[in-house]
Amino acid sequence: MDDLIQKYIDKVDRDQSDLREDIRESEKRIHEDSRELEKRMDSRLDRIEEMIEKQNESINNLGEKVSSGLRENKNFMWGITATIVLSIIASVGVIVATYQSTISLLQNMINMIP
Repeated sequence: MDDLIQKYIDKVDRDQSDLREDIRESEKRIHEDSRELEKRMDSRLDRIEEMIEKQNESINNLGEKVSSGLRENKNFMWGITATIVLSIIASVGVIVATYQSTISLLQNMINMIP
């Protein structure tokens, strides 16, 4: 009977030992899996950060292009405004000169009548 109990105790001890070893191996696998998962997550986060940086650069470049276009448009509009103002001034000058010339011609014609 003692021999049977001893065998049973030995078997339970082996089973416990095997179970502990299995648990240790499971813990190692879980730890390795969690490390691998962390690496993958870090890699994904790095890619997301890179994508965000590229998008920010694209948005900044687009903003610079829009600003440049607005400045060019503003300068163009000032040029058109200056041209229109100068054209009006020249037109008024031509009208005044024509008026004076006409008045002078009329006065000369009146003075020629005896």
